[in-house]
Amino acid sequence: MSAPEEAVTWVNLNEDRRLYPRKFLSGTGYVVVPGRPAFEVHTQDISLGGMGVVSPLNLPYELLCEMHFTLPREPAGMDVLAVSVRVVHSILSGRQRGFLVGLQFVNLPPNTMATISRFMAATSLMMGSGS
Repeated sequence: MSAPEEAVTWVNLNEDRRLYPRKFLSGTGYVVVPGRPAFEVHTQDISLGGMGVVSPLNLPYELLCEMHFTLPREPAGMDVLAVSVRVVHSILSGRQRGFLVGLQFVNLPPNTMATISRFMAATSLMMGSGS
């Protein structure tokens, strides 16, 4: 199998492992890698298990870091969150002009899980069975 075919196979296997429905979440977030300054990313989607972002940097598989982002609150307002995450994939995307990075939530506190659950229940734009 060639390298591009292997990459496609790996991506497809990763998609099949999604446990939760995803919802669109387009906005700005910040990744904090230990020992480095925070950098800006663009959020793409979120689920109870993690989120997808577009990053200017290629993040290594299984890197533990922190993600800072906001969630809209119904009927008004925003929730500001800082969560521990693990990188589960990072793939260069010319179309997105960056790396598509999958982040898995790690040890979410109950109040943070409740905030994300409330967001998931309040919005109706689903992307299918998600991350």
